Amino acid sequence: MAKSTSEKIQKPAKAGKAAAGAPAKSAAAGIAPPAASGGRRRICIICQQEKAGAAVRDDFFIRTVRAVKKTLGIATNNVLVVCKECEPEHQKRRGAFEKTLLQYGAIGIVIGLVILFLSFNLTGLVVALLMAGFILSFAITRYHPASEAK
Repeated sequence: MAKSTSEKIQKPAKAGKAAAGAPAKSAAAGIAPPAASGGRRRICIICQQEKAGAAVRDDFFIRTVRAVKKTLGIATNNVLVVCKECEPEHQKRRGAFEKTLLQYGAIGIVIGLVILFLSFNLTGLVVALLMAGFILSFAITRYHPASEAK
């Protein structure tokens, strides 16, 4: 039984050595490993293909998603872009997100004001702000990041 345990321990070590040798083979074949090229591919957020285009702004939401993915160990470290072919679709999606954000913001303010005027105390103010923020958070379901495209 001890022999099989030591074999199990040795097998991953051998696999690690083989995996460490694999990038050298691909580099010799003319294919650069991701670490050598910086690991930063430019991926279009609409068509999901590697293309050149206008960079997507790294806002709070994207930075948060990247931090969570990095913590979970599934980060790909791609640069998000919008390619020329997908720019009209991007503008349409971004416009829909901004419209939704404005609508939910207006609804949240109206409901918040109603709650605030129904109870004239500090608790009413806190509940109104929380309710407005909760309603506004529904807009994140239609989130689409802004880009540097003009």
